[in-house]
Amino acid sequence: YGTLTFGYDGDFATFVQVSDKKQVSLMFNRGARIPGKFPHLEGSHPSARFMRFSDPVEADARAAELSKIVAAWGSLTPSDRGPAKATPKASASRPKSASTPSARKSR
Repeated sequence: YGTLTFGYDGDFATFVQVSDKKQVSLMFNRGARIPGKFPHLEGSHPSARFMRFSDPVEADARAAELSKIVAAWGSLTPSDRGPAKATPKASASRPKSASTPSARKSR
């Protein structure tokens, strides 16, 4: 996707640019859990919240609000934040095929 993700105890926020190339969205992956009221934080999804920017000037103008969002997220305990996205883990044991060296030795 060409995204940039920031994390703190998991996935905190991701810059996302989709179909509208004239704006960028900052997605707070578990933003519904962030305590407080923030005028530019959008969304009603049970998890994610978004802040959209049309240009760098708009992003700069919201720096104080973004700082408060980061502080609010940091004030939560890990259990308050909820589980982060699960990352796929490599299987510790996989079936041995006859083509692997250890499978050939056991024959």
